[in-house]
Amino acid sequence: MIRHMTYSRFIAGAICLTLIALVSIGRAQSPALQPRSDARFVYVSPERGDDANPGLHDAPVKTAERGLSLLRNGYGDWLLLERGYEYRLENRVMLPRGASADTPVVIAAFGSGDTPQLHVGPNRDAFNYQNLLADYITVAPTVQLTGLADPFPILQPGNGWSGPTPQPNPVGKPGDLGYDAKAIARWDVVPYQTFDGDFHIGVVAFHMNGIDRVEFAVDGGPWTPVHEMQLNPRTNVWEYTVTLRASLFKDGPIEVRAIAWPKGAGEPRVLAGELFEPGPYLTFVPTSGFKRGEHSMILHANAGGSLIGPDVYVKPVFPASASGKGTKDDPFTRITDAITFLTRNPANKFGRVVLLAPGTYDFGPQPAGNNIHPSFSDSYITIVPADGIGATEVLVRNSSGNINPRQARVRYQRVTFDTSANRIQGTQPWFDEVIFIDSRGWTHENQLAPIIPTYYATQCIARDKLYAFPNATLLRHCLAEKISGDVWQNSDVVIACTANNIDGTILAHHTDLYQMWSSKENVVVYDSRATNLKAVQSIFLQPSGGVPGKMTNSAFVKLHLENVRDAQNSGGPPFSQLQGVFNHLIIQQVSLPNQRLIPRTDMKGEAQFQPQNVLIDDSLLHWSSYDQLTKTPPHGVIVRNLRRASQ
Repeated sequence: MIRHMTYSRFIAGAICLTLIALVSIGRAQSPALQPRSDARFVYVSPERGDDANPGLHDAPVKTAERGLSLLRNGYGDWLLLERGYEYRLENRVMLPRGASADTPVVIAAFGSGDTPQLHVGPNRDAFNYQNLLADYITVAPTVQLTGLADPFPILQPGNGWSGPTPQPNPVGKPGDLGYDAKAIARWDVVPYQTFDGDFHIGVVAFHMNGIDRVEFAVDGGPWTPVHEMQLNPRTNVWEYTVTLRASLFKDGPIEVRAIAWPKGAGEPRVLAGELFEPGPYLTFVPTSGFKRGEHSMILHANAGGSLIGPDVYVKPVFPASASGKGTKDDPFTRITDAITFLTRNPANKFGRVVLLAPGTYDFGPQPAGNNIHPSFSDSYITIVPADGIGATEVLVRNSSGNINPRQARVRYQRVTFDTSANRIQGTQPWFDEVIFIDSRGWTHENQLAPIIPTYYATQCIARDKLYAFPNATLLRHCLAEKISGDVWQNSDVVIACTANNIDGTILAHHTDLYQMWSSKENVVVYDSRATNLKAVQSIFLQPSGGVPGKMTNSAFVKLHLENVRDAQNSGGPPFSQLQGVFNHLIIQQVSLPNQRLIPRTDMKGEAQFQPQNVLIDDSLLHWSSYDQLTKTPPHGVIVRNLRRASQ
């Protein structure tokens, strides 16, 4: 819901530009956008602005129409809409054309508050997704377009699922290439979200033979096929996308299932089943299907508006002790007291913890006992600053150990964590527009991984730390910069993420962009970019990890990996490498020009590269790797359409 708020404060200029660069990820060809040095930034503020102004940060215009008119053709200018407002285009406008796919016109947000909505009015055709792409225009995920014709099929509900969705038979016939390779498919959705209008959900899917279609169904309704990836306007990711319309459902949980079908030959993958199962002490333990991504997507439709919980308030006191009643006039001083207050009463489901003012907040000790009501097992409690307060103004710490809400499933939104003293634990937390720092900086060794495994992170930043985002279930539109250790280590799904200034020389540390060890199934690293990688292994796949293991049905697609070139252009060390057993691994549309990619056929035992159905396709590789792979590819590796980087 848009809240019409007064202008309060801006994020400091440098931080603001970093965040804008982060949230502008969107085009599949260009997951990280850098404005040109001569780009014009036009600011729009309905409350402070005047259309006679030049559109500067301190002198914004009032309307989006005027702002668009100040953008120039062919320059890659930026239109920045202040958060917390609705904008309407009442007349037809002439949209400027960007300079190129890598330097588009960008429509993004600034300030803090709710996502701004831009109603396109009579400009539906101009704002059609395909036309935006053709004209090099990117709408950042921080801006919601409304009034568009929805090009995605709307799922029709049934009367509920009568049982499990069976595994379909393989496509093709035995002996066909890829017949025994299973489709690689993952939800690009955080479960348990609540929606009250049209809600776009997507699946990313790949196969060595290509994907014929992804079929979706909700609550036992008809299966709806989607035959191609499109730009999902909610996630700004190219994926197989459908629409859920809240008004078609009663308020409450719905269950979406999907099946990814290979093209020609291969095994379909069913995304259906339980996410979690009860564990000891009323905890929720991920199922084996969840770890493989083979689960249903549970969401909450709320067209009737009945799924609304209370707001409970906390004020910044550090260190803090138990006090307050959670009201605006008498707020709690510890976040855990607010969580405990909400989770003991099922009437408080879908409630929020509102942080009242800028400052440092004491999370507090983990809640005592097992007092969470079972009804909270399928919903998030949101912890969010009050309107007008940005992530850089709210620091969450704990004066009494790690940050741990126990069984409560928490969504942290627009806050900063200093992980120098506290690890973040809990039940599948969701971090949304969160900043992670370490006050000791990236030169400090022996930092713990900041978050326990099985978490979601969307539009987050990790900066000036040893570790960035290890062990995630889903990373989308996340930025890592000034990192001395691993970035996406052992994460299951990485989509449209960015890394910059990753330096393995800062510490005596083995630094990797993406490292995986132990057995893994159905991993997706997609549409992401990393630059200024110094002494860093870009890709280190090690499913053996010292014990028998393998990596199966996994995809590394549309990656731009830019290592700092060594003086001799020898491609390392360090170098990217594949160790162990691989069955159906796709490396496709990967740019790795400055570092060798080495299948380790020279190693012995479990670490020896043992491939089956490994596809390396349509990629730009270091000249040495190109020469080796095109001349004598290992048995079990298919090499196609490779390009040789300059020597």
